[in-house]
Amino acid sequence: MSNQGGGLKWIYADRDPDAVSVIERRLAETARSDGFINYSDLVQGVVFFLTKDNGMQPFEINTYEWFGHERQILGDYLGFIAYRTYLEADFLASALAVSKTDLRPSKFFFDFARDVGAMKPGEDPDRFWLTQIVRARDWYRSQSKW
Repeated sequence: MSNQGGGLKWIYADRDPDAVSVIERRLAETARSDGFINYSDLVQGVVFFLTKDNGMQPFEINTYEWFGHERQILGDYLGFIAYRTYLEADFLASALAVSKTDLRPSKFFFDFARDVGAMKPGEDPDRFWLTQIVRARDWYRSQSKW
């Protein structure tokens, strides 16, 4: 995802509906069970089809040894899903995805929340995150699609 020229642009997620669907389904299941899902479990076994110069290339993230580009890929998909849920229902679904080590979303979650206007300047990050968790759980429970 990039924020060039004031508009959000997705690098991969907007052209990979199958991977988006798997990740969003895992987020929905997590919400309905009142849990959290760590980034590794979120992407375990997901086949991403990444746009390359020579077409779409399948790719799986090695969840045992994350690299920077793999974090960027996951961030693109989480941002895409979170932005959709923000526009549709005023919450960021990515609030349910956390780091294994500190059981919190990454710094990029909060940066993204500020960038899209969901988190206001000066707003307490922990309070914001907790509000997003409650909204995500309530919304996914109310949806028959999930």
